[in-house]
Amino acid sequence: LRSFGPPVVIATRGEKGSMLYDGRGFVSFGIIPCKVVDTLAAGDSFIAGAISTLAKYPECLTRDGNAKPLPVEVATEALKNGATMSSKTLQMQGSTGKPFMLEKK
Repeated sequence: LRSFGPPVVIATRGEKGSMLYDGRGFVSFGIIPCKVVDTLAAGDSFIAGAISTLAKYPECLTRDGNAKPLPVEVATEALKNGATMSSKTLQMQGSTGKPFMLEKK
């Protein structure tokens, strides 16, 4: 995937956690255990959490070949934030980001 241009590639692996590759090495992170109610939007939430961390380090994300190395602790923090956001979403019904109850008819 990196040959297509992205400076960082992230793969989510369900119960096996996630991994990040920046062209120099891999960083892995597990999961945040939770009671799964619905998986809808869990991946979107993961990416939002990870990107919110990575966006603080634009000098590590350039595509011009001059990107600075992404510190391992930053990569780990990005995956942890992604897992945290995903675990919150997994505990809710639907993709609204807040729990709701179905009306009885």
